[in-house]
Amino acid sequence: MTLRVLPPSPGQFELMVFAKPSEAKEPYKWVCSYQIDCSEPKHPLGLPENPFHFWGLHPKSKDLGVTICNPCEDVIVAENGALTFTFETSRPLLAMFQLFHLELSEPFSKKCLVSQIQDDQLGCHLLLPFWGYYRLSLFVKDQAGGSFQNAGNMFISCKNPVNHNELFPPNLGVHCGPGTNTKQNGLTNPSHVCPIIRTTTGKCNITFHTLWDMDIFTSLENTRLNNNLHSLDRYCFITYLEHKISLTVHLPESGHYKLSIFTKRKENEDFSHACDYVIQCVSTNRLLPFPKVYNAWGHGCILLQPRYGFLPAESWENFRVKVPGACKVLVIGPIKTELQLTKNKIWEGKVFTGTPGTILKIAVKFTPNSTTMDIVMSFKAQIIYENESSG
Repeated sequence: MTLRVLPPSPGQFELMVFAKPSEAKEPYKWVCSYQIDCSEPKHPLGLPENPFHFWGLHPKSKDLGVTICNPCEDVIVAENGALTFTFETSRPLLAMFQLFHLELSEPFSKKCLVSQIQDDQLGCHLLLPFWGYYRLSLFVKDQAGGSFQNAGNMFISCKNPVNHNELFPPNLGVHCGPGTNTKQNGLTNPSHVCPIIRTTTGKCNITFHTLWDMDIFTSLENTRLNNNLHSLDRYCFITYLEHKISLTVHLPESGHYKLSIFTKRKENEDFSHACDYVIQCVSTNRLLPFPKVYNAWGHGCILLQPRYGFLPAESWENFRVKVPGACKVLVIGPIKTELQLTKNKIWEGKVFTGTPGTILKIAVKFTPNSTTMDIVMSFKAQIIYENESSG
C-alpha cells in the first residue's frame, strides 16, 4: 500500500493507520502512527471528497472485469487540462464515469467528460476547467444485469485548466463514439473510432458498415451557435449505399458540436440511440447547408452535384445524381430541365437557377406509365456572399 499525505496547512499532524483483512467483518484495528511536521504546505487546495476510501483501481477490479488502467500513476497530471483514460476489460461491461472537484458542480461536470464503451475497453476523455485536484470514479456492471459497483477512483492533478467556453457540449449520452451500443444497433467498421472529431475545414465524413437494412436519423446540436438562419439538421447529409452508410457533416461556424446518431430496422417503428460524436470545428469557413431531402430520396440515391442547398442566383449549375430505378429525372425551376442518363447511370444536366428566392426541385418518375413524379430534393437560389462557402 502507498499512502500519500498532503497536509492542508503548516503545523504538526498525527497520522494514524488502521487496517483489517479485506473479507473481515470486524472493525478496523489501529496499526501504527506517524508524527508529521509540515513547515509549508505545497497543496493549499483540498483534496476531492472520496467516499470509497481508496485511490486507483479497486483491489478486486479484475473480478469486476477491469484489468488495466492507462495512465495508472498514483497522481495523474493533466499538463494542459486535457486527459484521456483507457480501462481494459476482460468482458463487455456497462460503465458510468463521475468527475469530482471542490468547485465543480454536477451539471457542469457533465460538460467535462466524454465516455466510450467498447467490448474490450472503456474510454474517458476529460477537459478540466479548474486548477487543483480531481477524482474520476469508474462504476461498472455486467451487461446481463446487476448493479453498478465502484471499480476505480483516479487521482488527477490539473495545473493548466482549459477555458470554460471550450468544454464539451452538454447532454452527451453514455455511449459516445463507436462501441458496443453501435454494434447492437447494426453499425460496424466505423471510419472514426475516437468519439471526438477535430476538423480544420468545417467538414467531416463518417462512415459505417450496416449489419441489416435500416434507416438512420441524426441530430446536430450547438448551444452557442450565433445568427444561424437554418436548422442544424440541414448540415448533415445521409447517403445509403449497399451495406454501408455515409454521414457527411458541414458546419456553419467554429465551435463544439454534438452529433447524435439513431438507427432502426425497417420493420421497427422506433429509432434507438446508437452513439454521440463530439465534433470540434476550428474552421473560419461558413459552410452552407445541404439541400432539403424528401422521403422519396431513398437507399442507393447519391447526390454528386450540387452539394449545397443554396445556389448562386442567375447562374448555370451542373446537376448530377444517381437514383436507382428512375425512369425520368427533372429539375423544376424557372424552366423544366430534363436530366440525361449517362453510361455510368448518372443523371446529369446544366440548370439555370433563376432570380434570388427561386426554389428548384428534383422530381423523379419511377414507373414508365405513371402520370406523377416524386419530389426528392429541393434547392434555393440566392445571392452568395464572400464569407459563405459553397465549394
